[in-house]
Amino acid sequence: MLWMLSAIIGLLVGHVVRRFTPALLGEKKREMPFKGPWVELIGAALFVLVYALRGVDPSQLKWYLFTTLLLAIATADAHRKYVPTGVCWTGTVLGLILVGIFPRDILDLLAQGDFIAIFGFSADAGAVPGIILSVSGALMGFLEIWFIRRLFYSLAGLEAMGLGDAYIMMMVGAWLGPQGVVFALLPACIFGIAYGMIRKALFGVSHLAFGPALAMGSLFLQLFADRVIGAIAGLNNLLYSLPPLALLAFSLFLVFLLIFLVLRMRRKSAEYAGQIEEDYKEIDEKMGQ
Repeated sequence: MLWMLSAIIGLLVGHVVRRFTPALLGEKKREMPFKGPWVELIGAALFVLVYALRGVDPSQLKWYLFTTLLLAIATADAHRKYVPTGVCWTGTVLGLILVGIFPRDILDLLAQGDFIAIFGFSADAGAVPGIILSVSGALMGFLEIWFIRRLFYSLAGLEAMGLGDAYIMMMVGAWLGPQGVVFALLPACIFGIAYGMIRKALFGVSHLAFGPALAMGSLFLQLFADRVIGAIAGLNNLLYSLPPLALLAFSLFLVFLLIFLVLRMRRKSAEYAGQIEEDYKEIDEKMGQ
């Protein structure tokens, strides 16, 4: 019965998120986004998943809040390609507070408790280790996206990611710590590729917000961290089990693929920049700025 209750709560949370998304974005017209109850259904599915993997122990209830924050951010970004930074800052502060109260999860995630020794603290030193991981995770999350943005701009001459994505990962880092926010990029990229291919195939849309993928990838990492690391280790073992020439050929293929993608992005930089400019104009019109 508890799973059914979690589904109902997820539906209600999804509805509240969808109803208040225009307000979070500061839009003049407060029309609910999306024609169908997709946000409600996703909210129900996510809450059932969190219940199945985290239960309802008081120390685990914070992950329902984390899921709600990510759902709100993903909905807003999918709707207008705009990240509500107020939600990100609020989520960051809540993460710092809750990690300080319940530090065990962030310490156990990817064995980050060992990271605390760098600062001269023991993993059992009360709230301090959790707060250190939370603060360093928030900084890592923001800086990793900022670095990726600068790198893509230097190589391809365009902004591959918005600054709002940096605020998303700042919030995620406050909940998951420095290692968690780095490894969250892997499932986020997989979600982003799958989401982009589906939208491209069904609607012909090629320019999408990356915020929903970052949000879902971060939640996936939190819930399935061991499996993500296991998959990475398995892939690493598979690659190093290849004959030397095969490994060299695969490495060269990846290098040439990266060069091809960068050159393609440089050729289409003007087109992409135009799409981004149109997005900004639409945001300004909808938000009355």
